[in-house]
Amino acid sequence: MKEQRAKDVQRVEDALPPGRPEKIRALLAPAMEAELKEADVITGVDEATGNVFLIYGRKLLGQIVDSNTARPAKTVMVPILQATSELEALVAATVAAKGHHEYE
Repeated sequence: MKEQRAKDVQRVEDALPPGRPEKIRALLAPAMEAELKEADVITGVDEATGNVFLIYGRKLLGQIVDSNTARPAKTVMVPILQATSELEALVAATVAAKGHHEYE
């Protein structure tokens, strides 16, 4: 498992303009995967622009909107530099935790 994570880190670091290596390692670490597994909604926040974007949880958010009823949802907001490989690392972490992502 550790070997696969190391390969994932290297693949992500090579894909987009480089992100911060320590951030990418943190995003792909087992602790982040555990945190994301517990989340109902996962969003990214671009540290450069403040842009907030959905990574996971579209169905739940749609149900809340359609029912017009508040309901509890565990939300994780992950600060990254969106224009770098940090985005791919967050998407990869979400797929590892949830099985898929909903980033568009």
